[in-house]
Amino acid sequence: MAAQRGLVATADLTIAGRYHPLVFAISAQVPVVPIAYEHKAIGVAAAAGLGAITQHADTVEAETLIAAVDAVLDDLEGMRKHLATAEPQLRAAAGRTADFAAALLDSA
Repeated sequence: MAAQRGLVATADLTIAGRYHPLVFAISAQVPVVPIAYEHKAIGVAAAAGLGAITQHADTVEAETLIAAVDAVLDDLEGMRKHLATAEPQLRAAAGRTADFAAALLDSA
């Protein structure tokens, strides 16, 4: 996982067609255009504030994908700043979920 995240972290832009590359890009604050085919990727993209550029795998077309990539390329620094704000919030939410699950297991 660390090696894959490290590889994504070297990119200027990522087109993430799967959940984990999307998570790696967000956590590394690498501008990303998600192509989501499942609910968890759609949810993470929305939680990261990327809903407007998220492409849905079953309906994505070349024109909309190119427009989303162009929009991100036009404001790479803005996207990095946005992800720098979103990432800690997502990390905290994941931590709360893990803490909640651990507390439930401890109480059983």
